[in-house]
Amino acid sequence: MKKIILLVCVWCTFYGVINSYSQRPKSGLIGNRYHVTVPDSNIYVVIILAQSNGVGRAQSARIANPYYNYKGIATYYPDTSTIRGRYVTRPNNTYIYFKDQSKSANHNLDNGQWRLDTAGVNSATDNTRPEFGLDIPLGTYINDSTSKKVFFIKAAWGDTRLTDTTSSDATVGTWNNTNRNLASYYYISRGIRDLRTLYPTKRIVLVSIIWWQGEADANLHVTKSAYKTAFVSLKSFIETNLKQDLWVTGNTPNWQLVKINFYQTVYETLIRDALTELSDELYDVDLIDIDAYPQKEDLTNTVGVFDESSPLAKGSPINADGGDDDRHQSYIAQFAAAEKIGANIRRLIR
Repeated sequence: MKKIILLVCVWCTFYGVINSYSQRPKSGLIGNRYHVTVPDSNIYVVIILAQSNGVGRAQSARIANPYYNYKGIATYYPDTSTIRGRYVTRPNNTYIYFKDQSKSANHNLDNGQWRLDTAGVNSATDNTRPEFGLDIPLGTYINDSTSKKVFFIKAAWGDTRLTDTTSSDATVGTWNNTNRNLASYYYISRGIRDLRTLYPTKRIVLVSIIWWQGEADANLHVTKSAYKTAFVSLKSFIETNLKQDLWVTGNTPNWQLVKINFYQTVYETLIRDALTELSDELYDVDLIDIDAYPQKEDLTNTVGVFDESSPLAKGSPINADGGDDDRHQSYIAQFAAAEKIGANIRRLIR
């Protein structure tokens, strides 16, 4: 009997020690307390820095297309589908930090709000056009594949260039140095601050930074080397601010560079080559190619016609069916870009 009691006591002691260790968190010591990090404690953020294609110029009304709005379109276009899942105007668990992002706005006003991301309402963030950007399908992709909420901070202005030039255009400014400051201090920093207020017990995790820009630089005949140098400077600036001023996530932010396809000129080819080389040379940069998908001017504007499998003949400024030519990426291209980006970054969401 004494042996049995002794064995029971030894087992209880052993179990207590093991159990006490099993209750300890697996992450490191922060301050004087252990900090437990579990998947559901994370808030996932995606940043979009861009010109107008990144703002979003896809027509919200096109979401109603019964044949070319389907999940998987990056792979199967120009095929149609009526049986695959569809993208919707307001995707589940998708939020955007909304400010008036028109070029004439006073961007230093502290008036941003986190809202449910909605096509035609606040996705295309300049003057609430009835349009949307890749945040709508990307939020859908992330939620479908991970069941996680995603929070978009979009700092994007049409016609803005990366490089400093002597151009006399009257846009909000160049990304180096004006717009990168606006994005960092008046959008990213405040958006993160407000997320911390809304979710005080959550850990902010930056999943990716999307860069969709270069058309304005091509229009100004910027060289490939000048563009690459300017992008590396921008990237370093943004990452330094993220690390020092905002949060440390334990990983370097992944960059997704969308390969522009707008003017289709020799000068744009230089910028496209610069983006390709940057993705080859920088380990944390991926290139998103959308050449296979239509621009807005490729699609019919005829009411009740849904065949969008082949481009219309272009005119100047009227295309084959009488609609205005518009070189911005269509809703199909936005869906496809989002799916390609989602496939690259979903591994970062746990």
